[in-house]
Amino acid sequence: MELVTIFFKLLIGYASIIVYFHMVGRSAMAPATASDQVQNFFLGGMAGAVILNFSISPIQFLIILAIWFAIIASVNFLKLRIPVMRSLIEGDSIELYSENKPNKKAFLKAKLSAGDFITLLRNQGITSIDNLQNVRIEANGQLSISERKEDSFNKYLIVDGMINATELVEIKKSNEWLEAFVGSKGLKVEEIFILEYNTKTANIIYVKQPV
Repeated sequence: MELVTIFFKLLIGYASIIVYFHMVGRSAMAPATASDQVQNFFLGGMAGAVILNFSISPIQFLIILAIWFAIIASVNFLKLRIPVMRSLIEGDSIELYSENKPNKKAFLKAKLSAGDFITLLRNQGITSIDNLQNVRIEANGQLSISERKEDSFNKYLIVDGMINATELVEIKKSNEWLEAFVGSKGLKVEEIFILEYNTKTANIIYVKQPV
């Protein structure tokens, strides 16, 4: 009887993981943010613990999974609709290095030492800081690097229909300026999928939300 219960729980667990991947998208297969990692760890740990707990029936397991999926759906909805929640859950990118100078406050905020910074640079094939123009650490812990020999370092001012306040401040522009530009194109901010600003040419490229 216990083996039958385990079989049904394994079947439910397998099906739930497939549903989970379809629900959150391919980011679950290659986690890009902290929230992706947490969701994956939690689902795996929860499934493993429940499958081996014979006091929890398959029906109860289904109810637990339904509650968990409801939480995931709510979190993902809030991330997409409310910029503050997105920033709180996933975090913002941090500018560590600009104009050949490190930003001390940014390093403290990212909890990075010089040794950690060097390791991350070497992981991307950068062996010298001499040509660094701009370095950011993204929400997933990866570095975005622009070297002085490169033409520019683009800023993403709108992502998923929401203004990226962090990068907007860095180019010394206001929300009003960005909204005026978008309005001049006959659009609203929420209708923009991605808006990119070239820091060298001031050229702006945008893509509308997919229909």
